[in-house]
Amino acid sequence: MLTETQPIKVVLVGDTQVGKTSIVNAYARKTEKTVPTIGANSFSFAVKLNDSVVNLSVWDTAGQEEFKCLVPMYARGAQVAVVVFDLSNKDSFNSVNGWIESVVEDYAIPNIIVVGNKVDLESFCDYQNLVIEYKDKDIEFLQTSAVTGAGIDTLFYSIATKTLAATTAQSETTTFIPRPQLEETNNKPCC
Repeated sequence: MLTETQPIKVVLVGDTQVGKTSIVNAYARKTEKTVPTIGANSFSFAVKLNDSVVNLSVWDTAGQEEFKCLVPMYARGAQVAVVVFDLSNKDSFNSVNGWIESVVEDYAIPNIIVVGNKVDLESFCDYQNLVIEYKDKDIEFLQTSAVTGAGIDTLFYSIATKTLAATTAQSETTTFIPRPQLEETNNKPCC
């Protein structure tokens, strides 16, 4: 019997033109050309893991500077932040630590995955070094290509695995304590 989770909020953040929307569309198997996101877009996915279905509510945020002030509104309550950068654009990589700092300190998001997108293009960084660097920070690092589909399923499987583990651990440690019954009194209202 399959068990289903409540929708788990995931937020994608990163600079403009790094491929956040393209990653979501690649997972949804949509092929239309994307345009820059204004504000945010929301997508729902169900990821099957063994005997569970993990329901994800994915928020794709705009990366343009003028829309960064809206990110807190969309990041609030997220369980996973996916910080995306363009493997062929060093400037977008240089912004990653700022995005990580924001999602940890400002939004208190417990799980972070850093994604180097556009692995199909020439990359300026070394994959193994980034895996080690982020592992030391307890952050998963993955590479994807929204164009070829490389790593896209792995990314969403990883998101689902992290959230299912956290949800399971939380439900095992949460104890329901019923509220005590209020005693009825025969007090008459004053006046």
